[in-house]
Amino acid sequence: MEGQIKALNYLPDTIGICQGDTFRIKFPDDLVSKTATYQWTTDYAIIVHAKQLDVHKKGRYIVRIYDGKKTLMDTTFVKFNERPKVNFRDTVICNGSPLVLNTKNKSYKYTWNNVETSDNIRVHKPGKYWIKVSNKGCTVTDTFRVQGSTGVVPNFGKEYLVCESESNKQLSIKAPS
Repeated sequence: MEGQIKALNYLPDTIGICQGDTFRIKFPDDLVSKTATYQWTTDYAIIVHAKQLDVHKKGRYIVRIYDGKKTLMDTTFVKFNERPKVNFRDTVICNGSPLVLNTKNKSYKYTWNNVETSDNIRVHKPGKYWIKVSNKGCTVTDTFRVQGSTGVVPNFGKEYLVCESESNKQLSIKAPS
């Protein structure tokens, strides 16, 4: 068996991780002897004598493990999945007027605090809300508050109707001091 390379098939063919994260490729202690040596070949470098490898770049990763007279080899491809972006701000609604919250990305998976799973919900009342957004294992959560208000109905005295076609009309508003 000397000189032969045996496929290990321990690593998955593809590993997907979230953009910005680091993934550690590590083999269990009982897989090879304690005296085994490791050689990693990546698209970026060759690393020797490292039993584990912290991955933060996409690409192909090949490991050769030299254990006495046998050589084991395994390969995986690391890809990065986009981390969802969601940022709902605290807001105010007028009592009785619903607010539609829309995520604008139909390709992600959603879970709202009311267990709704669509990419948008209609908010009818004040409260604390949250949304969990997932994209191929990358998950973010955003929490926000919706406050209610009775609103203000201004009283301008005599009412005026101004049409778009009447370009010479002016409307001035004077607030009380």
